Amino acid sequence: MSLPVRNAARVLLIDPEDRVLLFRSHPSNGRAFWFPVGGEIDPGESAADAAVRECFEETGLVGLELGAEVFSRRFVFHWRERVWDARERWFIAHVEHFTPVFDHMEAIEIDDFSDCRWLSVDELRSVQTAGDLLTPSELLELLPELLAGRYPEAPISVGE
Repeated sequence: MSLPVRNAARVLLIDPEDRVLLFRSHPSNGRAFWFPVGGEIDPGESAADAAVRECFEETGLVGLELGAEVFSRRFVFHWRERVWDARERWFIAHVEHFTPVFDHMEAIEIDDFSDCRWLSVDELRSVQTAGDLLTPSELLELLPELLAGRYPEAPISVGE
């Protein structure tokens, strides 16, 4: 049996202090995890357009200029009683620091989040040490290169 495919776009939003904006979710059946802005690509929409739209819907950010596409990720996940074959494209974007607003986010999405913060590399290490997972799992290893402006020539395949 094949699983339904969920194509999605994600964005690592980086502020001038080299912090990344991440959401935290704590599912009842697993460990808490931190993940970036993003979501499903609508039919007929490009990954880049979906990334910009999702940033607006999830944070209120307007006028986003995407940077390089840096990661790709494929994994199977359980969400709201369904199992999905997820295929994600990840972008980076350097933005001015802002306070996210959730006015355009669906209530069900807000219910999935337990926190939203700008986190430095040291703070990411702290949340990981405390037992939370990072998405992707290699984020701490890969982030310093991205913060230094060194992007891969082609998107790097990352894990869960």
